[in-house]
Amino acid sequence: MSLDSYLVSKLGVSDILSAHALIRDGFVEVNRQIVKQQDFPVSTQDSVKITDSQLLCKPRGYFQVRELQKECELFTSTTDALCIGADPGTLLFLKDMGASVANAGAGASDIPGVLDISLNPLMDCISKKHSEKFNFILFGPKFGLFTAFSILENNKESLLSNGRALLDVREKDSLSEEHVQKLCSGAGFLMDRIFISDLDSSNGWVVLAKKKE
Repeated sequence: MSLDSYLVSKLGVSDILSAHALIRDGFVEVNRQIVKQQDFPVSTQDSVKITDSQLLCKPRGYFQVRELQKECELFTSTTDALCIGADPGTLLFLKDMGASVANAGAGASDIPGVLDISLNPLMDCISKKHSEKFNFILFGPKFGLFTAFSILENNKESLLSNGRALLDVREKDSLSEEHVQKLCSGAGFLMDRIFISDLDSSNGWVVLAKKKE
C-alpha cells in the first residue's frame, strides 16, 4: 500500500490531499525515518507515525489554507474574520491561528470558539453596522466566484471598509489573473493576489481589497 493511502485508511487522516500535505511537509515517519514520497510502499509490518499528533485529524480544507498562510501570511491573532460558507478545515485553521471567527451560511461548525450565524440574518451582518467590526471577509467555495463578486460589489462599502476579502475558489478555469482582473474592473476592487494550491491545482484563493478613492 502507498504511504498516502495508508495514512487515510489506517491512521485516520481525513482525505488524500491532507495525507499529501503531511508527507510533503515532513510530518510522517516510516520506521523512524522521515519519508516525503507519497507512493512510498508500506505495510502493516512497518511503523508509520505522524510526528505532530495535533495534525492527525484535521478536517478537509485545513492543509490547503495552511499552505496559503505559509505562502502569503494573511492571518494573525488580530484577524477578526466573517466567514461565509467556509469549510470546517478553514474555520479550524483560523481558530488555531488565534483569530476571532464568525461563521455564516454553512450550518453549525461544531468548532469551539466559532460564532455560528444562520443564513437569514446574514444580510444584516453584511450591513455596515455589523460588518465594520470585521477586518477580513472570507467566502467559502459553496458560493462560487461570480456569486461572491456580486455580494461584494453590492455591499463593498460595508464589507471592504476595514480590510480585505478572500475568495476560496474551486473552479480551475476561473483562476486566471486575466479573468479575475476583468471581474475587478469597474467594480471598485483591487486584486491583491491569486494563490493556487500545490496540493490541488483546482483549488485556489483570490484576495481582494477596495480601491482607494
